[in-house]
Amino acid sequence: MSIDPSKKLWFASAVWLVLSMMAASTAQSQEDLGGNSLNTIGERLESARASLKELSDRYVGSVLAEEEFQLELRLAEGLKLMELGDPERASVLFLDIVSREQWKDKPGYKQALFLEAQALFESGHHASARRRILQVLKEGRPEDQQAAVALLLESGIVSGDWSAVDTIYQELHIGTDANTEPGLLYARGKGLYSEGRLDEAAAVFAFIKPTSLLGLKGVYFAGVVQAKLGHLDEAEANFVTVLEQGPAFAEAESVGLLDLANMAKARIHYEREEWTEALDTYQNIDRNSDVFDQALYEITWTFIRRGEVKAALRNLEILDLAKPDSLFRPDGQRLAGDLLKDSGQYEKALDTYETILHTYEPVLLELNALVEGQPDELAFFQDLVARDEVGRAQYLPRSASRWIKPDKQTVEASEMVHSLGESAQNIEESRALISELEAALQSENRYELFAELRGAWVAALDFDGKLQALQRDINDLEAEMLDVDTAAKGGREEKEKAYEELPNSRDAYVQREREMRAALEDRSLKAYRLSTVLEATSLQVEAMERWLLIDGPKSDLTEEEEVQLSKELNDTKETVKLLHEELLAVERDLRIQSSLGGMSANLADRESGVRNEYRDALKAEQAELATARGGRSGEFEALDQYRAEVDSLSGELDTLRKQVAGVVDSKVSEIKLRIAIERSLLEQYDVRYDQLHGDVELVAGEIAYHHWQHVKNLFDDLILAADVGVVDVAWLQKDAKSQRIERLMSERNKEREILEQDFEQVLKELGQESEEP
Repeated sequence: MSIDPSKKLWFASAVWLVLSMMAASTAQSQEDLGGNSLNTIGERLESARASLKELSDRYVGSVLAEEEFQLELRLAEGLKLMELGDPERASVLFLDIVSREQWKDKPGYKQALFLEAQALFESGHHASARRRILQVLKEGRPEDQQAAVALLLESGIVSGDWSAVDTIYQELHIGTDANTEPGLLYARGKGLYSEGRLDEAAAVFAFIKPTSLLGLKGVYFAGVVQAKLGHLDEAEANFVTVLEQGPAFAEAESVGLLDLANMAKARIHYEREEWTEALDTYQNIDRNSDVFDQALYEITWTFIRRGEVKAALRNLEILDLAKPDSLFRPDGQRLAGDLLKDSGQYEKALDTYETILHTYEPVLLELNALVEGQPDELAFFQDLVARDEVGRAQYLPRSASRWIKPDKQTVEASEMVHSLGESAQNIEESRALISELEAALQSENRYELFAELRGAWVAALDFDGKLQALQRDINDLEAEMLDVDTAAKGGREEKEKAYEELPNSRDAYVQREREMRAALEDRSLKAYRLSTVLEATSLQVEAMERWLLIDGPKSDLTEEEEVQLSKELNDTKETVKLLHEELLAVERDLRIQSSLGGMSANLADRESGVRNEYRDALKAEQAELATARGGRSGEFEALDQYRAEVDSLSGELDTLRKQVAGVVDSKVSEIKLRIAIERSLLEQYDVRYDQLHGDVELVAGEIAYHHWQHVKNLFDDLILAADVGVVDVAWLQKDAKSQRIERLMSERNKEREILEQDFEQVLKELGQESEEP
């Protein structure tokens, strides 16, 4: 709405007539003031009207109304986050899309299914990614099928779980022939192999060509399958192919594929008793390879089978020097002792056996001490597992575990406890996240949670600041025209001080947000540093508790000292727990503030209150000015029209704000509904967790117990072999000495018999001489 120019002219004339009755200088001054202020206000109002139309068209007319645009916007934001290397946040946006029933028929919905699977996989959530991949393969776009299968393949490689691959291949009619992509053949073959269907796996792997690194891996695995089936010639041919084609792929050496192929080929030669060929093939394994120590150990046995004891002993010395922490070292030392004993090098053999006893007998003692005094060893390990809340405890003494490669069951048991611990942690984190989200949703500036609405809200704030400035200037102009100083002006100026400290323009808001975020980051960094200190302290306490449980009974501590130490540890643990809870509360508030643009919910509410009080003060001042006019009205017509224009713009701004708030509230209601669903799921998870928790502890405890038994038996056998070796050497040394004594006695007897015979001959000769005349 614009002001009629004729009315502007009339109003200026009226003002001039009134002012002409005053002193000339004062009249001229106020004429200039009144005319210039009215013109300026008129121009500002015209600019405000254009700004409000732009604001309304931009946010109400398009962004807030189009649901399909919202889907595309989320897709674009998610893809941008993927490009920036933030798949975790991207997965949340994609989940938001696929969770909405009203979007299931939209073109972007099926694309979001695959993108969420990809984001989950890249975030390390392989189980969740796998479930979404299977959904993509059944419901997704045809163009995403092959990429989804490839992702399923990668998931199998990472997790080692190929159980669903075979079923999916059958359902999707994916072929297994020479025309099939190597990666798909590899996935199918691994799935068959994991199910123990070796003949079928061999048939699938036979189609794989070494045209890529994955294809080369498939050829190697084909050789492994053939070897398991006893087809050594076919297996060797596959390993030779890997060794010939592998150098063409730079990654083949980095993943150790060539070393594995050499190991496999050497073992085939060993099985055929082709000792020279086996030794030559073993020599091709890189010294820095993860399997180098195993190769040295197998070379030793090749020398033994070849009858070269000295070479075998020399090779064991190399193993001892090259890989002193090798898992093959204990058995290698025992083997060296036996070889030295059998070759008659008794002193060296005895030294080797005594080294074994000196090195490993303390380990066996620790294993025995671990359960010493425990009436029920199985119950002890179950309790040990129960204390391990995150599945990362060391169930064996470190002196023993360093020589043992954990078996599959033990690894799975630890991962099972760890997964359960993570599940409990995830449940708590989800509950905390829901709580944080609910707090943010109740805040005055909850629009900050929605990127597309934040711009509308900030623009409205900027526009409102301009309107309040216009209202203030109109009040000041009217007061000067009336030449009055109202009581309400003092109240308004008092409120104005607090109001002007707020960000009432776009630039001021952005600057304040930047400063608050910087302060927030500083506080978050301090909180993170404190959390690391608390975490380190917690780990130290756990380590001390474990030491007290396992090593305490055999330490020099008295019973009273153990009790006192246990009490101090419990007190420290409780203090750390309380500090950790306080820190979590602080971090929760920081996260809420971060989601709300750096503002706390209380600050947003206070600022809203300050703005409302300032508006009320301006209205009160306007009312008092209206009273001060008395019967004068015509001279204020243009001014009143400007006021009406400001009120109209304020009304339209309120309407726009309500529209934005309505969209915000709609989104908030939708989120709250999903929160209610999530709360229900969390309650179900709690019940399921309680059911699983006890079962997992029992199973994991039993596996840990059997693993302890297995390790103890290994060291029992090693120590027993060394003890037997010492005894054998002693007996052999005694036997050797006895044989030497017998040999010496026999030689002496022979010498005595010879002497006696010689003496008898001498006597005979002397007797014959005495008989002669």
